[in-house]
Amino acid sequence: MDLLPNEDQQQFAEVAGDYFERELPAGRLRRAPADGAAEAKAAAGMGWLGVALGEAVGGAGLSVADELLIYREAGKRLVSPTVLASTLAAQLAADAGETALAAAFVGGKAAAFAHPTGQDGAVLLIDGAGADHAVLWTVDGLQLCEAPHGAGREPAICIDESLAAERVDLGSAKVIAQADAFGPAAQRARILAAGLMVGMAQAARDMGGEYAKVREQFGKPIGAFQAIKHKCADMVVRAESAQAQAMFAA
Repeated sequence: MDLLPNEDQQQFAEVAGDYFERELPAGRLRRAPADGAAEAKAAAGMGWLGVALGEAVGGAGLSVADELLIYREAGKRLVSPTVLASTLAAQLAADAGETALAAAFVGGKAAAFAHPTGQDGAVLLIDGAGADHAVLWTVDGLQLCEAPHGAGREPAICIDESLAAERVDLGSAKVIAQADAFGPAAQRARILAAGLMVGMAQAARDMGGEYAKVREQFGKPIGAFQAIKHKCADMVVRAESAQAQAMFAA
């Protein structure tokens, strides 16, 4: 089995990478937090929120492996998790027969991830400004539901200042769709999330390698020292292994 992207997939990934680097470079987060809804809209404009969905909802009908590569490139630029949440919302809606809603998500309607706080119905909505729907992802599976606006949201502190968080009570929210933890939708969610993390790992590898070339100690680049060389080599091996595992899963 060939676990490397084929030529078409490589070109597809390059287009995605060029777009994200131009429009959503990681450096943007030094200036201001991510705008999840805007980033989901931008990804939708390139047709990337429905890559592996059917044409009936505006998708392209490509493989999850193709979609994985988009999320690898998104991960390299720390694209808002709202993009992935909107992608998963589209599938959940499509699987539930909510074709119009699925098409809306594919077209750029934003959904945000909701993280349980341990209190009944209470969640942290991540990068949820402008999102009318939430994707709750727990050990039990995925759930797509409506998310309240206005007084129903309370700002919360997020340990990652590049993301915004709000406390929301979803206890009485309308549930639109659900998916079992071991069903196709949840499996796809794990694969795409892995793609994001592979991209982050590859970006960290590249940044570390470049820094080792220019940072000097004792009159020479630190990359010349064996201890640093070994660390850089380990990063290369682990990042490539992670991509191979993700491609195998896809």
